[in-house]
Amino acid sequence: MNYKHIKSSLVALAMPFLLWGQAINVKTIPLIRIQQIIMAPSYNAGMGGISIGLGDALADGFTNPALLALVERNFSFAAPYQHSWTSRTGVFNPWGQVPVNTFQGSMVQGMPLDVVRRFELRNGSIRATAGLVLSMEQLRHRSLSLVFQDPDTRAWNRALQLRRVNWPQSGMLALQFPDKGISVGIGVDRVILKGVDGIPLLYPGASELVQDGAIGQYRLGISLDRPNDEHLEFLLLHKRSRMEQIAHYDWQESLYAQDEEISWLLSAKGRKPLETGALAGIELTLQRKWHPKIPDYPAPEIRIPRDPGITNAGRMGLGISNRSGKILFAMDAAVEIIDSKTWGDTTAAVTADNGSIIAAGEPLFSNDYFFVNTILRVGAEYHVSEKLRLQGGWFTTMYSVDYYHKDFVTGETITATPQNWWREPGVTAGVVARLGNLEWIFQTTRRRIASDQQTDSRWWNFNSPGVRTAVAGDLLVPPTLTGFADVPIVLYKLTLVYRL
Repeated sequence: MNYKHIKSSLVALAMPFLLWGQAINVKTIPLIRIQQIIMAPSYNAGMGGISIGLGDALADGFTNPALLALVERNFSFAAPYQHSWTSRTGVFNPWGQVPVNTFQGSMVQGMPLDVVRRFELRNGSIRATAGLVLSMEQLRHRSLSLVFQDPDTRAWNRALQLRRVNWPQSGMLALQFPDKGISVGIGVDRVILKGVDGIPLLYPGASELVQDGAIGQYRLGISLDRPNDEHLEFLLLHKRSRMEQIAHYDWQESLYAQDEEISWLLSAKGRKPLETGALAGIELTLQRKWHPKIPDYPAPEIRIPRDPGITNAGRMGLGISNRSGKILFAMDAAVEIIDSKTWGDTTAAVTADNGSIIAAGEPLFSNDYFFVNTILRVGAEYHVSEKLRLQGGWFTTMYSVDYYHKDFVTGETITATPQNWWREPGVTAGVVARLGNLEWIFQTTRRRIASDQQTDSRWWNFNSPGVRTAVAGDLLVPPTLTGFADVPIVLYKLTLVYRL
């Protein structure tokens, strides 16, 4: 590897999800990403995803297993969903000016099924609640991205088409002590992973991509509730994930990469009623990730340092909600501060430009990314009647990334502040209808990458045609060779909840 040309680095896994979405994700460029493994039902998803200033009687019990104990009735649900994006762009034939249309797009379809049952223990002094969620998710990706590779034959690479099935499952058990106002719960989640959206675009020109991995999560939750509606909850989460991926090409040897992550997350949330009748909430989340293996994605412009890496992240948020007659209004605001470091250790002694010796096992370079992200969510709900509610919402996440690189071989130091800045806005809508014991919850989300992104192109020329946007999650990636404009990402979800 030519260490003098190292200019960026990966820092985390290409697995863009936790089962229940508590993770603090890392992004260095505008990323188009489909949310995968959508397991939990939700009332608030149609209200911009409000989660701090307003509780979610459906989703909370699946996010923090202790809150499952607060369920008052047995129920089951089915929640089919479809999440997709497509892009059509034009590229020019390299030996002429005839435009060639390219198509890229992904779609995930899932169908989580759940059953939740309550039990009385010790004559009602302890209430136990158990939940089991099973799902199957299908990922389909088509990448008709023609990349001219052979100057003699003028042959194009074959189009990449994927059709993979992931198998997520989750089990939860909660105990409630009504006399003490305390609930505790544990949850175990696992995904048999065969396809992750976004990874195909990190291997431009590949004709086939094979992925194989697994994600495991272990959750411990505690909930404290008082008669005056004051609420405090804690969540401790441990995650382990791994994935192997092999990209096959028509024009070069196959590429093999490994992804591994070990992480711990601690989160605390609280809500308290105000004298005005409104409800105020606060959230504090801390996460530490260790990345033993990081993929080395191909990119002609960038030599990429490899593993290992460490990420420390924190999120603090405030929220408020208020009901006035038939109208419920809620708003969340949060700030994420993330520090990600990665380095590359040499396996043999290397002589630096100043004559010093870098011994085997010592780093040849180090990279430091610092993020300050801002999240805003606004939602409203109108109660038409006891059986019908209409919802709407808006949300945005604003990203800011600073970058620092130190090359111990050349002594070169590179800084970029900010290296990149952009925002990702979206709108939501929902309808909640009740017919007897059956609830119908329809929700849709339309999200896009804002086109008014501001970037520093000294290291990555984001604004150039062909390297504008990449797709991935929780990783620092180089640009792909595929250009995108404002690509909408659309989610449709129907949840049927039957209460016994």
